[in-house]
Amino acid sequence: MIPIEAVEEFQEACDEIHLLIKYSEKNSKDFKKYATFNKAAVVLLCAKFEAFLENFLEEYAFYHLNKSSNLSVDRFIYNHIVDCIINIIELQKGKPDKRKESILKLAVLCGEVEVRPISNYDFDPKLKFGKHGQGEVERLLKVFGFVEYVNLDSVKSFFITFNSLNSIRNNIIHEDATPSLTHQNVKSYLNSVKVFIEGLALVASEKMALAL
Repeated sequence: MIPIEAVEEFQEACDEIHLLIKYSEKNSKDFKKYATFNKAAVVLLCAKFEAFLENFLEEYAFYHLNKSSNLSVDRFIYNHIVDCIINIIELQKGKPDKRKESILKLAVLCGEVEVRPISNYDFDPKLKFGKHGQGEVERLLKVFGFVEYVNLDSVKSFFITFNSLNSIRNNIIHEDATPSLTHQNVKSYLNSVKVFIEGLALVASEKMALAL
């Protein structure tokens, strides 16, 4: 299995969440402290998951671009890069020199002459601003070729849990709410996220091994 740094970084980041859970459990008889630690753990978990997703996709895409040519690169990533260049060209209408440069890059990428590596091409692994839900996570994963993973029954079940977690996070941040959370709930959410990431990493590693 090809090691993925973003996964290792998430695992290290989980130490902070475990610490909050530990303090929550120690203060279970003090409602204010207990609720505060649980709320902090949920918000941190969501933030760490979003950071993982973006870092993971960036690392995954760059690996393919560095290992593959324009003729062999994963088709999902290829199509995404084409879309990115087209979007840039649209924004360069009043800048003919830059527009020409982008058009030439597109021509090389789509040409029949093999070019490698193609790591100088841009891609966008970022969540859309203000978007945190299932739809946005699925969109990004599908763009980078994880359609089959997203459609697994186990992943569909994960998103039910994820939607619950994300809803709690939104209520905490936007409504200043104090939900009825236990440290066991937080542990359960964290474990679900971990299982999802482990499965995604396994699929990614298999795809990365095919890059040529």
